[in-house]
Amino acid sequence: MMPHACAEEVKPEKGPQTPGQVVKFVQDPAPQTYHLRTDNGVEIQVIFYGPDVFRIRAAPKGQFADPLNDPNKASIVIRESRDVQDIVVKETDTQIEFTTDRVTLRLQKKDCLFELYDGQREAIWKELKPLELGDTTAQILSTGVDEFYYGGGQQNGYFSHKGTRIDIKADGNWNEGGHPNPAPFYMSSKGYGVLRNTFSTGVYDFTRNESIRLEHKENRFDAYYFVGDSFNRIIDLYTQFTGRPNFVPIWAMELGEADAYMTRDKKTKEPLKDEQGNFVEITPDCIDRVAEQYRKHDMPGGWLLVNDGYGCGYVELPRVVSSLADLGFYTGLWTEKGLAKTAWEVGTAGTRLQKLDVAWTGPAYQFSLDANKQAWESLVSNSDTRGFVWTVQGWAGTQRYSICWTGDQYGSWDLIRYHIPTLIGSGMSGQAYATTDVDGIFGGSAETYTRDLQWKCFTPVLYAMNGWSHLNKSPWSYEEPYRSINRQYLKLKMRMTPYMYKYTKEAYDTGAPIVRGMIWDHTQDKKTWDTSTQYQYMLGDLILVATVYTSMIINTGWRKEDIYLPEGLWIDYWDGR
Repeated sequence: MMPHACAEEVKPEKGPQTPGQVVKFVQDPAPQTYHLRTDNGVEIQVIFYGPDVFRIRAAPKGQFADPLNDPNKASIVIRESRDVQDIVVKETDTQIEFTTDRVTLRLQKKDCLFELYDGQREAIWKELKPLELGDTTAQILSTGVDEFYYGGGQQNGYFSHKGTRIDIKADGNWNEGGHPNPAPFYMSSKGYGVLRNTFSTGVYDFTRNESIRLEHKENRFDAYYFVGDSFNRIIDLYTQFTGRPNFVPIWAMELGEADAYMTRDKKTKEPLKDEQGNFVEITPDCIDRVAEQYRKHDMPGGWLLVNDGYGCGYVELPRVVSSLADLGFYTGLWTEKGLAKTAWEVGTAGTRLQKLDVAWTGPAYQFSLDANKQAWESLVSNSDTRGFVWTVQGWAGTQRYSICWTGDQYGSWDLIRYHIPTLIGSGMSGQAYATTDVDGIFGGSAETYTRDLQWKCFTPVLYAMNGWSHLNKSPWSYEEPYRSINRQYLKLKMRMTPYMYKYTKEAYDTGAPIVRGMIWDHTQDKKTWDTSTQYQYMLGDLILVATVYTSMIINTGWRKEDIYLPEGLWIDYWDGR
């Protein structure tokens, strides 16, 4: 009888490495820096930057550097200064404690488990398992039933993440559930925030009631922890390290419009091409086709992006810039192919904004961040303007250069609905400026356009994109009553701009959002913690905005009573009651 063929030996999969037991602890020569080594060969650093900010780094053999980070390009963290006077360090046989006047960080030596306590020795979080260091590095922290989570950058359709998993990854999905401008940062209602200092993608799992799992695809761990008694304080600390939101020029808060202004076939309306297949470009066409129409119809509008279309360049740019300026418009360009000409475009021709696109910023997050930096610098170094850049596929730090735009979508009621929590969540990630195209770039209708424009007039920035839909997306192009309503709200936005501009300065000083979830100023009200109030928000401190996101033509059920009003005196803007 023939013996069975021997099956190939199956080796067990190698699990992630854990740090093991701490066997060495010393203070580094660098100030407020402490070094640990474990019996598994893992090196750990603890660094304090202030009484309420510290950093934990861990890596096999002390290889702390992010392999995806080029030190010659834009970085996530731009501050390394340390402002902490006294750290009391106590070591026993079983643990090490680092204490400031705000926090105590405790390390259990046996399994290398960290615990964080506030100034009253109340637990903020505890590591429930040792760090996992493998192809994916994960931290598992304690949580509670009444603990809620926010952040993660731009997560389309979401701002409160309790009970969900969020991807820290730009995947090209611009619709609900996508994440066009993610950030490896989150905040907890227990008074802390965490920045994972990495350009690798991640997943944050908030689905369990007893633990959360925070992982990134890398074999190293690098996290900054910010502790504060309010979201305002946590965002303040976070943006001290990753950069404040850009202080945009005041004209940037007016409605903008983008298109590829090219000669089109009179019958099909399709862009014409020459014998070589190139678009026939008549950039000055935007002056009489668009800009003069705004003024003819008494419509506010502040800027035009004159070449927004793949393969569309521009001609006679200095004349276009000058003529648009005579009509009260600033001129911007879409940088599909790079930034090589920006010194001339800005310094000589006079353009004043840049829009970047995934077409060339690519999937590498540092490359995209660096492109935003270059675009911003090209504006401020070649003119007397403040930077005004639009981007998609940003990362932590993008807020210091750009408006975080949510990508290409179809105009619909759903587009209006899910963008309300999207903008709230962006604000709770340090992205003070976020938006999408008015009524999307595809599809849409007169009613959805007007409703979308109405609520976006109660946000800091907005723009419309033409050339992709069967509809003209200019506010003056619609029949009555929509044209008059569009005009009314755009003029209202102009009157409210001084109020909003106050909050752009606050965002620049502290990182605070301008579009604020109800939880921002009402953290003691449990109704604001979850998604119960996700379709309303505060514009600054004083104005509550409740957006209409269903058709009033077919549905008359929307009522004031559907709005949640926290405790206090509230007055209806429209009737004064």
